[in-house]
Amino acid sequence: MKTKINEIIRVIEILAPLELAEDWDNVGLLSGDPENATDKVLLTLDITEAAYKIALEAKTGLIVSHHPLIYDPIRRFDSDDPQIRLVTETIRSDIAIYAAHTNLDSCKGGVSDSLAEILELDVIDGGSNELTSHGFLSLRKCITRSKETLFSMYSGICEKLKIPGCFTNFDTNREIRIISISGGSFSSEWIDEVVSRKTDCVITGEMKHHDMLRLAGYGIGVIAAGHAASERVVLDSLADHITQYLPDLTIAVYDGLDYNKVIS
Repeated sequence: MKTKINEIIRVIEILAPLELAEDWDNVGLLSGDPENATDKVLLTLDITEAAYKIALEAKTGLIVSHHPLIYDPIRRFDSDDPQIRLVTETIRSDIAIYAAHTNLDSCKGGVSDSLAEILELDVIDGGSNELTSHGFLSLRKCITRSKETLFSMYSGICEKLKIPGCFTNFDTNREIRIISISGGSFSSEWIDEVVSRKTDCVITGEMKHHDMLRLAGYGIGVIAAGHAASERVVLDSLADHITQYLPDLTIAVYDGLDYNKVIS
Protein backbone atom coordinates (compact mmCIF):
# COMPACT_ATOMS: atom_id res chain seq x y z
CA MET A 1 0.00 0.00 0.00
CA LYS A 2 1.35 3.40 -0.97
CA THR A 3 1.45 6.40 1.33
CA LYS A 4 1.15 10.03 0.32
CA ILE A 5 4.38 11.98 0.64
CA ASN A 6 2.68 14.64 2.74
CA GLU A 7 1.75 11.94 5.28
CA ILE A 8 5.36 10.74 5.44
CA ILE A 9 6.44 14.34 5.96
CA ARG A 10 3.90 14.75 8.76
CA VAL A 11 5.41 11.75 10.55
CA ILE A 12 9.00 13.02 10.13
CA GLU A 13 8.01 16.39 11.54
CA ILE A 14 6.51 14.77 14.63
CA LEU A 15 10.11 13.87 15.47
CA ALA A 16 11.84 16.91 13.95
CA PRO A 17 9.53 19.97 13.84
CA LEU A 18 10.58 22.57 11.29
CA GLU A 19 10.56 25.32 13.93
CA LEU A 20 13.68 23.75 15.48
CA ALA A 21 15.67 24.52 12.32
CA GLU A 22 18.15 27.40 12.24
CA ASP A 23 17.11 30.51 10.31
CA TRP A 24 19.82 30.00 7.67
CA ASP A 25 18.83 26.39 7.02
CA ASN A 26 16.74 25.04 4.14
CA VAL A 27 14.59 22.21 5.45
CA GLY A 28 11.35 20.57 4.45
CA LEU A 29 10.12 19.41 1.03
CA LEU A 30 12.58 20.86 -1.50
CA SER A 31 11.03 19.37 -4.64
CA GLY A 32 8.26 17.01 -5.65
CA ASP A 33 4.49 16.79 -5.32
CA PRO A 34 3.37 16.17 -1.73
CA GLU A 35 0.18 14.55 -3.06
CA ASN A 36 2.15 11.81 -4.80
CA ALA A 37 2.19 8.42 -3.10
CA THR A 38 5.03 5.94 -2.64
CA ASP A 39 5.78 2.69 -0.86
CA LYS A 40 9.56 3.23 -0.71
CA VAL A 41 11.71 5.85 1.04
CA LEU A 42 15.48 6.25 0.99
CA LEU A 43 17.21 7.85 3.99
CA THR A 44 20.69 9.30 3.50
CA LEU A 45 23.00 11.97 4.86
CA ASP A 46 23.53 13.49 1.42
CA ILE A 47 21.82 13.26 -1.94
CA THR A 48 24.67 12.19 -4.19
CA GLU A 49 24.69 10.60 -7.62
CA ALA A 50 25.08 7.20 -5.93
CA ALA A 51 22.10 7.84 -3.64
CA TYR A 52 19.99 8.98 -6.58
CA LYS A 53 20.82 5.84 -8.57
CA ILE A 54 19.87 3.62 -5.62
CA ALA A 55 16.53 5.43 -5.32
CA LEU A 56 15.92 5.25 -9.08
CA GLU A 57 16.68 1.52 -9.37
CA ALA A 58 14.45 0.72 -6.38
CA LYS A 59 11.61 2.87 -7.74
CA THR A 60 11.74 5.04 -4.62
CA GLY A 61 9.34 7.96 -4.52
CA LEU A 62 11.02 10.00 -1.76
CA ILE A 63 14.59 10.66 -0.68
CA VAL A 64 14.96 12.07 2.82
CA SER A 65 18.40 13.58 3.36
CA HIS A 66 19.99 15.15 6.40
CA HIS A 67 21.93 17.76 4.44
CA PRO A 68 19.77 19.78 2.04
CA LEU A 69 20.56 19.29 -1.62
CA ILE A 70 19.52 22.90 -2.18
CA TYR A 71 20.99 25.51 0.18
CA ASP A 72 21.04 28.68 -1.91
CA PRO A 73 18.52 29.95 -4.47
CA ILE A 74 19.03 28.41 -7.91
CA ARG A 75 19.62 31.19 -10.44
CA ARG A 76 20.11 29.04 -13.53
CA PHE A 77 19.71 25.36 -14.34
CA ASP A 78 23.22 24.58 -15.58
CA SER A 79 23.56 20.86 -16.30
CA ASP A 80 27.34 21.11 -15.84
CA ASP A 81 26.76 21.89 -12.16
CA PRO A 82 26.55 18.51 -10.34
CA GLN A 83 24.13 19.88 -7.74
CA ILE A 84 21.77 21.29 -10.38
CA ARG A 85 22.05 18.09 -12.38
CA LEU A 86 20.92 16.05 -9.35
CA VAL A 87 17.99 18.38 -8.74
CA THR A 88 16.82 18.09 -12.35
CA GLU A 89 17.36 14.31 -12.43
CA THR A 90 15.22 13.76 -9.33
CA ILE A 91 12.49 15.99 -10.75
CA ARG A 92 12.51 14.17 -14.10
CA SER A 93 12.36 10.84 -12.29
CA ASP A 94 9.46 12.04 -10.12
CA ILE A 95 11.47 11.45 -6.93
CA ALA A 96 10.63 13.96 -4.21
CA ILE A 97 13.45 15.26 -2.00
CA TYR A 98 13.05 16.30 1.61
CA ALA A 99 15.64 17.65 4.06
CA ALA A 100 15.67 17.32 7.85
CA HIS A 101 18.83 19.12 8.92
CA THR A 102 19.30 21.35 11.98
CA ASN A 103 15.82 20.44 13.18
CA LEU A 104 16.94 16.79 13.22
CA ASP A 105 20.18 17.79 14.95
CA SER A 106 18.31 19.44 17.81
CA CYS A 107 15.16 17.38 18.35
CA LYS A 108 14.69 14.78 21.05
CA GLY A 109 15.77 11.50 19.48
CA GLY A 110 17.70 13.30 16.74
CA VAL A 111 21.39 13.40 15.83
CA SER A 112 22.86 14.41 19.19
CA ASP A 113 20.66 12.03 21.18
CA SER A 114 21.39 9.16 18.78
CA LEU A 115 25.11 9.83 19.09
CA ALA A 116 24.91 9.92 22.88
CA GLU A 117 22.93 6.67 22.90
CA ILE A 118 25.36 4.72 20.72
CA LEU A 119 28.26 6.00 22.85
CA GLU A 120 26.40 4.90 26.00
CA LEU A 121 26.24 8.36 27.55
CA ASP A 122 23.31 9.59 29.64
CA VAL A 123 21.85 12.94 28.57
CA ILE A 124 21.23 15.19 31.58
CA ASP A 125 20.59 18.47 29.75
CA GLY A 126 18.91 18.63 26.36
CA GLY A 127 19.71 22.28 25.64
CA SER A 128 18.11 25.60 26.53
CA ASN A 129 15.27 27.14 24.47
CA GLU A 130 16.74 30.54 25.21
CA LEU A 131 19.80 29.72 23.13
CA THR A 132 18.24 28.60 19.85
CA SER A 133 19.75 31.49 17.87
CA HIS A 134 23.20 30.00 18.40
CA GLY A 135 22.19 26.40 17.83
CA PHE A 136 22.66 25.31 21.42
CA LEU A 137 19.60 23.08 21.16
CA SER A 138 21.78 20.43 19.51
CA LEU A 139 24.44 20.57 22.26
CA ARG A 140 23.75 17.88 24.86
CA LYS A 141 25.27 17.72 28.33
CA CYS A 142 25.94 14.10 29.23
CA ILE A 143 27.57 12.04 31.92
CA THR A 144 29.44 8.77 31.54
CA ARG A 145 27.79 5.61 32.83
CA SER A 146 31.02 4.22 34.23
CA LYS A 147 34.56 5.33 34.93
CA GLU A 148 36.07 6.79 31.76
CA THR A 149 39.27 8.48 30.68
CA LEU A 150 40.03 10.49 27.57
CA PHE A 151 41.89 7.51 26.14
CA SER A 152 39.14 4.99 26.89
CA MET A 153 36.51 7.35 25.47
CA TYR A 154 38.55 7.77 22.31
CA SER A 155 38.88 4.01 21.88
CA GLY A 156 35.18 3.49 22.56
CA ILE A 157 34.16 6.07 19.96
CA CYS A 158 36.34 4.43 17.31
CA GLU A 159 34.88 1.02 18.13
CA LYS A 160 31.23 2.05 18.34
CA LEU A 161 31.27 4.29 15.27
CA LYS A 162 33.45 1.80 13.38
CA ILE A 163 36.08 4.35 12.42
CA PRO A 164 39.88 4.07 12.43
CA GLY A 165 40.58 7.29 14.33
CA CYS A 166 39.52 10.78 15.42
CA PHE A 167 41.03 14.26 15.70
CA THR A 168 41.96 15.24 19.26
CA ASN A 169 43.52 18.10 21.22
CA PHE A 170 45.26 15.98 23.87
CA ASP A 171 48.10 13.49 24.24
CA THR A 172 47.93 12.81 27.98
CA ASN A 173 45.26 10.85 29.79
CA ARG A 174 42.90 11.88 32.59
CA GLU A 175 39.54 10.88 34.03
CA ILE A 176 36.40 12.41 32.55
CA ARG A 177 32.78 12.52 33.68
CA ILE A 178 30.89 15.43 32.05
CA ILE A 179 30.61 15.36 28.26
CA SER A 180 29.25 17.98 25.84
CA ILE A 181 28.16 16.26 22.66
CA SER A 182 26.89 17.44 19.29
CA GLY A 183 27.04 15.66 15.95
CA GLY A 184 28.24 17.44 12.84
CA SER A 185 30.07 20.76 13.14
CA PHE A 186 30.94 22.41 16.44
CA SER A 187 30.30 26.18 16.51
CA SER A 188 32.83 28.60 17.99
CA GLU A 189 29.88 30.32 19.66
CA TRP A 190 29.39 27.28 21.89
CA ILE A 191 32.71 27.49 23.73
CA ASP A 192 31.52 29.69 26.61
CA GLU A 193 28.54 27.39 27.11
CA VAL A 194 30.78 24.32 27.15
CA VAL A 195 33.07 25.92 29.72
CA SER A 196 30.14 26.95 31.92
CA ARG A 197 28.93 23.35 31.98
CA LYS A 198 32.25 22.27 33.55
CA THR A 199 32.77 19.97 30.59
CA ASP A 200 35.59 17.45 30.73
CA CYS A 201 35.39 16.44 27.07
CA VAL A 202 33.61 17.59 23.89
CA ILE A 203 32.55 14.92 21.41
CA THR A 204 31.59 16.20 17.98
CA GLY A 205 32.05 15.62 14.27
CA GLU A 206 34.43 18.40 13.37
CA MET A 207 35.89 21.51 14.99
CA LYS A 208 38.13 24.37 13.89
CA HIS A 209 41.75 23.97 14.90
CA HIS A 210 41.87 27.21 16.91
CA ASP A 211 38.73 26.16 18.82
CA MET A 212 40.39 22.87 19.72
CA LEU A 213 43.40 24.82 20.99
CA ARG A 214 41.19 27.18 22.99
CA LEU A 215 39.37 24.32 24.66
CA ALA A 216 42.68 22.63 25.43
CA GLY A 217 43.64 25.83 27.23
CA TYR A 218 40.59 25.37 29.46
CA GLY A 219 41.64 21.77 30.13
CA ILE A 220 38.77 20.41 28.02
CA GLY A 221 39.47 17.45 25.77
CA VAL A 222 38.05 17.25 22.25
CA ILE A 223 37.30 14.14 20.22
CA ALA A 224 36.19 14.95 16.66
CA ALA A 225 35.03 11.77 14.96
CA GLY A 226 34.28 13.19 11.51
CA HIS A 227 31.18 15.00 10.30
CA ALA A 228 29.49 12.06 8.60
CA ALA A 229 30.54 9.48 11.19
CA SER A 230 28.97 11.55 13.97
CA GLU A 231 25.68 12.06 12.12
CA ARG A 232 25.15 8.77 10.31
CA VAL A 233 23.88 7.23 13.55
CA VAL A 234 20.59 9.14 13.22
CA LEU A 235 19.49 7.38 10.04
CA ASP A 236 18.47 4.14 11.75
CA SER A 237 16.70 6.12 14.48
CA LEU A 238 14.76 8.05 11.84
CA ALA A 239 13.89 4.82 10.02
CA ASP A 240 12.56 3.31 13.26
CA HIS A 241 10.49 6.42 13.94
CA ILE A 242 8.87 6.40 10.50
CA THR A 243 8.19 2.66 10.66
CA GLN A 244 6.47 3.07 14.02
CA TYR A 245 3.81 5.25 12.36
CA LEU A 246 3.88 3.87 8.81
CA PRO A 247 4.76 0.16 8.99
CA ASP A 248 3.76 -0.52 5.37
CA LEU A 249 6.58 1.66 4.01
CA THR A 250 9.80 0.07 2.81
CA ILE A 251 12.63 2.20 4.17
CA ALA A 252 16.21 1.85 2.93
CA VAL A 253 19.21 3.51 4.58
CA TYR A 254 22.19 4.57 2.48
CA ASP A 255 25.24 5.29 4.63
CA GLY A 256 27.11 7.01 1.81
CA LEU A 257 30.85 7.45 1.47
CA ASP A 258 33.03 6.34 4.39
CA TYR A 259 35.05 9.52 4.86
CA ASN A 260 37.09 7.92 7.67
CA LYS A 261 38.18 4.92 5.64
CA VAL A 262 41.88 4.11 5.59
CA ILE A 263 42.97 3.74 1.96
CA SER A 264 45.91 1.44 1.41
